[in-house]
Amino acid sequence: MTHYEDDTVLLDDDGLTIKSYRLPRDEKRIEYRSIRSFETFERGLFTGRHRLVGISPGRPRNWFHWNQGRSAKRTAISLDVGGWIYPTIVPDDPDAVAEVLRGALDK
Repeated sequence: MTHYEDDTVLLDDDGLTIKSYRLPRDEKRIEYRSIRSFETFERGLFTGRHRLVGISPGRPRNWFHWNQGRSAKRTAISLDVGGWIYPTIVPDDPDAVAEVLRGALDK
């Protein structure tokens, strides 16, 4: 069952799929059990606001997925999956995604 979906991310019963992780059409699947924690943050000039893909100078551990519409979005969600790099998503509705993640991680 799908709990949230937009053009860049899909959250279902078992985890989330980043639809364009490194390049368009390059998906990354992350099971909820792999997520240690997550953080929501406001993006600015040095924290990924204008980055299409990759690492941002102000948040070097965050990997921003490919997203041509990112500059219009203010809020990102960083996922701690136990490694140096934190996959970072910029969904259309970050509050809805955070709610699904909280529910999945509380189980």
